[in-house]
Amino acid sequence: MLPTLECTTDLEQAIERHIKERTWGRVRQLRVEANKDRIFVFGLSSTYYVKQLAIQAVLEILASGAYPPVVIDLDVAQDDTFGPRTREHAVSHA
Repeated sequence: MLPTLECTTDLEQAIERHIKERTWGRVRQLRVEANKDRIFVFGLSSTYYVKQLAIQAVLEILASGAYPPVVIDLDVAQDDTFGPRTREHAVSHA
């Protein structure tokens, strides 16, 4: 059973864990933040394929419930020069 929004820490951990499993840990600086209005996913990927896997992992987790819109901010870069943005800089994909 998946966590509900009342238990945001469990939801954040479930999303993060599933992203790590689906991408074989290839998303760097992965961070998930959830509140009643939005779910934010931040991180860095070295390829667009890994980014796609991470997005699919988020969709798999959230497909079974009524969750708020998701903001996915995964940058594709060969190194950590860019770094993930903060919530204020993220672009919503809702």
